[in-house]
Parts: sequence; structure tokens; C-alpha cells
Amino acid sequence: MPYFRFSKALFPVERSAPGRTYNRYRIGKIVDGDLYLDKYEIAYLVLQAKYPFGNMETNARLLLLRDFLDQERDLEIALAFSHLKAKGFAIKVEQPIMHIRKKSSKQWEFLVIVQREDEYLPLEAMESSGAMIYCIVDEEGDVSFYSISPDNPTGSNIVEGTDYHPVKIGNYLLQDNLNESTKIKRIGFGIYLSSKQFDDFAQLPQDLLMLVKDLRGRGILARTGFKYGANFRLYTSGIEDHADYLLLYAEKRQLRWYEISRAVRVASAVHKDLLIAYNIDGIRYLKVKRLPNIEN
Repeated sequence: MPYFRFSKALFPVERSAPGRTYNRYRIGKIVDGDLYLDKYEIAYLVLQAKYPFGNMETNARLLLLRDFLDQERDLEIALAFSHLKAKGFAIKVEQPIMHIRKKSSKQWEFLVIVQREDEYLPLEAMESSGAMIYCIVDEEGDVSFYSISPDNPTGSNIVEGTDYHPVKIGNYLLQDNLNESTKIKRIGFGIYLSSKQFDDFAQLPQDLLMLVKDLRGRGILARTGFKYGANFRLYTSGIEDHADYLLLYAEKRQLRWYEISRAVRVASAVHKDLLIAYNIDGIRYLKVKRLPNIEN
């Protein structure tokens, strides 16, 4: 009698099951007529495949999953594995990282890190990892994929000292239209709400002050991102144009994935890219994109 073998367990099956399962799903390895599977492959069959576990009672399948998905992150990885396998990718798991490649490729092409929605993006790891794909599993078991890569944003804005004399009312600077390069919003006849000069950011916390200074050194102007739920919106050319980026600052080097997901959604809706900034031995930037259709 042939078997499905996983770990030390044996699961007796009909004679054609090993070959039929392997040929249909390209999963496991056949040795002496038996199909050898790892825990994530068997989870894929239990969760997704109509054959051979489709007729097994639901509770029995749950108990089977419990027996083999016995480590803390196993279920999240199994859900990500099942999603990618259903898309036709070849997958090798080295927890918590998955190596994936397209059917047509013989080399592992991508690294995918699996995390939960309530976890933090590991910013320290970004120092050496380069571009990465993250698979985030939410509390309902749905998966979302994000591309995160180091970025070096630059712009063409040159901020020079000006001799204009705005009038300060409360926390706002109002001026006439003599200095066109510094206006940001007209609020009345010939009167503008002025864009802040660097010195006017002095009330910001020290880390955000360093961030604004770094951006200005890159030729990028920062303005409030309040309407978009971000720290800043960024202009790489004149502020008369639309902002190019929304920027989220990782205070204390920590950002949870639900914060990132929300920011990516807003940035995409207003046709802007999302940057994450953090400070580890200097200001560093990451570009974040959601991958709505990760296809083979």
C-alpha cells in the first residue's frame, strides 16, 4: 500500500494517489512509490486541494493541521505558501523566509518574509537585505504582499535665504505675492499663507528636524502630510506642482504593518509614492509598494 509520508507519520492512500497528486500539484517527492511531503506541502493539500483530502471530515483536517503546524509562525507560512503555490510558484521554506521562483526559472528569484499584521517592519534588517517582498497575514487569514527597497530620493529645489517680511499671526506666516517662489496657498486678495522656511521648523522634535534638514539637502521640500495621515508630503520640484511622495516617519524605529498598509492605500489613492524614513546612524529611506497581483 502506498503512503503519503510527512515527518514520522504515514497516511495510507490508494495506489494512484502519490503519482496523481505529484503530477497535478507538482508537490513533494516520490520515493519507492510513496509521496514525501513537508509540513507546508501537506498543509497546502489540506487547505487548497480537492484531492486527496477534499472528502475528509473538516474536524479531521483541522486536527491534521494542528499536528504538523506546531511552531508559532507555521500557520502564517502555510497560508502564504498555499497562496503562492496556487499561483504556480515553486517554493522553498527556510522559516521565516520563503524562496520562490517562477515555473520557467531554475534559480530562486525572490525572498519573501512572512509576518503578521500586528508585527513591526524589521528596519534594522533592511540595512543589509536590500529589496525584499513581505507577505503580511491578517487576522482573517488573508495575505497581502509588499515590495520594500532602500531609496535615495533627490529633488531640484534649492532653498536660499530670502528677504521677504511675512506677518506672523498665531502659528502662521502670511505674506504678499512679491516672492512667488515661497508662496504655497492663496487665502485672500494678494495674501498668501507662506511655505515654511527651515528655521520655522524649529518647533519640531529633534528627529523630525533632522529629517527636514536632510530632505532639504537633497533638494526636497517637506510640507505637512496631515490630510493624508502622513508626517509630510514631499516636493522634488516646485511646490506649485503636485507632491511626489508621502512620507511616514518610523518614530523610535518602529512601524507596525497596519500603519504601513494604511499609508500605502492613501498614497496609492492620491497617485503618490510612499517613503518610510528612519534614523539608524543617519536618515535612511525605504520605498514601499503594494503588490496587488503577484503572478507567475
